[in-house]
Amino acid sequence: PVVLAKEAATIDLLSEGRFVLGIGAGWLRSDYRVAGIEQADARTRIARPAEAVQICRGVWTGQPFSFDGEHYRIAEVTGYPKPASSIPVLIGGGGQEILSLAAREADIVGVNPKIVARNINPRSMATAAAEAVDERIGWIRTAAGGRMDHIELQLQVFVTVVTDDRQAAADKLAAALGLAPEVLLSAPYFQIGPLGLIADNLQELRDRWGISYVTFQPDATEALAPVVAQLTGT
Repeated sequence: PVVLAKEAATIDLLSEGRFVLGIGAGWLRSDYRVAGIEQADARTRIARPAEAVQICRGVWTGQPFSFDGEHYRIAEVTGYPKPASSIPVLIGGGGQEILSLAAREADIVGVNPKIVARNINPRSMATAAAEAVDERIGWIRTAAGGRMDHIELQLQVFVTVVTDDRQAAADKLAAALGLAPEVLLSAPYFQIGPLGLIADNLQELRDRWGISYVTFQPDATEALAPVVAQLTGT
């Protein structure tokens, strides 16, 4: 975490305060396998970033900082360089424990589906349903307590299809993911339909859940430029 904190501070300094540190517990089994890193149990993978966030923030003060935790121990580290800004921390996840941690510690909480069996499968995708998002927002609110008004909620859209034949596109994608088409069409992680409807859906994310920070995949950025212009008034 000390190295991570120094790297983050350097990027923040070079970008004049534009950096956001996004972390999670790590879920994809193949990521660990190809990197030659052991994938620890879920409890450990959540406990480590909980300590890492505290260490990063301590290092970013530029003052001597010590930490004695279960996973990390450091003594009298003085962070350099000092970041240009107070670096926002984004913690994302889909389970109750990681989202509760995010609600207590993060500036931005990424609301994701819950990954079952450490890979993308129909059981994991079923947690993308709108009703499951309701549950996760409830976990966040409970854990955040009085911090809720100071937290920004973020969601990443996995698939965007701009089309006038919404049902046909949903049927095709739902079959590949093992979901019912009606579940997929209501899930906020899939934006399917004409641009006007997608713009309405993004507004609903704010109205229903308070989600104001939405990320799309690179292949959707150009197509969604008119939606961005509409919602920002530019």
